[in-house]
Amino acid sequence: MAAYEVGGCAEPVAVLLTIPGKSVTFVVCNLINILGSMKMTRQSILSIVILILCLGSICFAAPSSGTDQMPGVWGEFGKEYTIGGDSPMNFALKSAEFTVSQVKMGEELFFPTASEKFLVLHFTAHNPQKTEHKTAWSTFKFTAVDANSQSWEYANKIALEKDSGLFSVGLKPAQKVDAYTFIRMPADAIIPKLIVYRGEKNPVVRFDMKEKIKPLAEPYADPADKTGSIALTEVPSQLDTYYPLGFFDMKVIGASYTDQPVIKEKPAAGYRFMVVTVTIKNMNPKDRSVARSTFIPKLVASDGEELKWKQELVHATRPEALPGTVIKPNKELTARYFFAVRTDTPAKTLTIQEGLKGRVYAFDVSGVN
Repeated sequence: MAAYEVGGCAEPVAVLLTIPGKSVTFVVCNLINILGSMKMTRQSILSIVILILCLGSICFAAPSSGTDQMPGVWGEFGKEYTIGGDSPMNFALKSAEFTVSQVKMGEELFFPTASEKFLVLHFTAHNPQKTEHKTAWSTFKFTAVDANSQSWEYANKIALEKDSGLFSVGLKPAQKVDAYTFIRMPADAIIPKLIVYRGEKNPVVRFDMKEKIKPLAEPYADPADKTGSIALTEVPSQLDTYYPLGFFDMKVIGASYTDQPVIKEKPAAGYRFMVVTVTIKNMNPKDRSVARSTFIPKLVASDGEELKWKQELVHATRPEALPGTVIKPNKELTARYFFAVRTDTPAKTLTIQEGLKGRVYAFDVSGVN
C-alpha cells in the first residue's frame, strides 16, 4: 500500500482509493477544513478532495490485463535477430505449423491428447560470438499468445532438424544449425502472436502469426473453421491409412463378418462376429509393448447401440489371443479385434483411440457385408 500525505493537522482524515492492483491511502485535512467551513456535507467534501487529487495526477491508470509488455521488436519470418544481451545468439524463425501428430525429441516422444494440438516452430540458430557457444533447451524460449491473451509456453525442449537429437551442441563462431520446438495448447486455440526471448530481462522478438501458421491438414481440421486452426477431437478416418494415436500409429486394414468361432468362442444365436484387422506401428524411439488394454475400440450398430467388444487382441492369422507383445521402434504388428453383432442390425461406426484421453478416430463400416 502506498500512502500520500497532504498538509498536516490535528485531525487528519484517511481517504482509501482502491485501484486495480493497488490500494492508495490519502491523508487530507487542510482542504477538508476549508471546505467544511463552507457548510458542505462530509461526503461531498471527500468527493471533491478525490477529484482534485485525480486532477493533480495522483490517481493511477489501471494496468492492462497480464504483465507489462516486454521491450523488444516485431520480427519477420526468415530474418535473423540478435537476442541475449551479454551472451548473444542469432535467431531466425523459418516456419510454423499446427499438428496433432507426434513430435520426437531425443529419446522421447510427445503427442497431444484429444483436446490438444501442437504448434511446431522451425528455426535457425547462429552463433555471432567469437568463441564457441554450447546450446541447450533454454538457449531460446518461446511463448505463444492466443486470441484470448492466454499465454502458452514451449515444451522446455529443443531438437535438431537433422536427426531429432537434443539441441545440445557446441556452435563454433559463425556456425548455424536448424532446430525445432513445440508448444502444447488447446485444440481450438487461435494464435496471433509468438514471443521469442533469451534471458528473462533481455529484449524479445515478437512475431505476428496471423496467416503465418501452416493450418492443420484434412481430416484433422474442423471443417467449420476456415483458418484450419481448430483440431477435431474425433477424426473421420479411412481404411488402410495410418493415423497418429499416441505412442503408436494405427491403420485399419479392413473389417468382415464371420459366424466362425474366434478364440474358441462361437457367436450366440442371432449374432455374428465382426472382425477388424489393424496394423500397429511403434513411433516411440524405444521399444513399446502392446496389450489388449493399449487401445480402446468401440463399435456402434445402425440403431445406436454400442456393441460388446470381446476384450481380446487376436492374432492376425490364427483364432487365438495375442499376448502382450513388444514392438521395436518403427516396426509393425498386425492384429485383430472382434465384436458380437446382431444379424438383423449391422454395425455402422468403428472408433479407436489410444488411452482414455487419446484422439478418437472414426471409421464408417456400414458397407461391410
